[in-house]
Amino acid sequence: MNYLSNYYKNLAEQLQEKFNHLTRLIENETLTPDNHDGPDAGNKGSADEVSEWALKATLESDSGFHDDIVHALSYHLGTFHPHITARDNTYRPDRDRSILDIRQSLHGSAPEGGYRTFDQAHDTLQDIVFDQAHHGRNAMYNTINDGIGIALHDDRSENAGRVLRDINKKSIGMVQSFQTQRGTKRDNDAYFASKPPSNT
Repeated sequence: MNYLSNYYKNLAEQLQEKFNHLTRLIENETLTPDNHDGPDAGNKGSADEVSEWALKATLESDSGFHDDIVHALSYHLGTFHPHITARDNTYRPDRDRSILDIRQSLHGSAPEGGYRTFDQAHDTLQDIVFDQAHHGRNAMYNTINDGIGIALHDDRSENAGRVLRDINKKSIGMVQSFQTQRGTKRDNDAYFASKPPSNT
């Protein structure tokens, strides 16, 4: 009986620690008047902005964040805007190779120690997509704009920026999903490792 009590006590303490961490993020960071890292550079912001900012800060603190954000961004851009075609002369989009190419570009452009924030990774992806775009030599940029009938470079840039903002938004949910799955697996592993043997 002591074993089970200790297990559930430890579980409750872990949950309380996570709750306290989120509370500190909101109180000490987001709602501090002269803080410039939270929503709207220190303004309290809407409940949605505060909630999203706190969620992002929590996800960014995970040790696997770098790989999570690289995987999420490359998946969304490579799946919905594949810039590489198949090698079999059919010229059909090759999503797998596109995802891999974007992933390699993001890894190769990462700062030392990897991406630590969503903004850092998003800014890097934008730099990759817009590099040499004004010369028409960026396949990712061109693919995003294919078929929309925009001739002006400014309009094409705005369209690409809009697509990237949408991908950035989707990446938050995907990173959260990755980390939730990892957390569930860890919790299950810890549970089964500490579970008392059955009497049957």
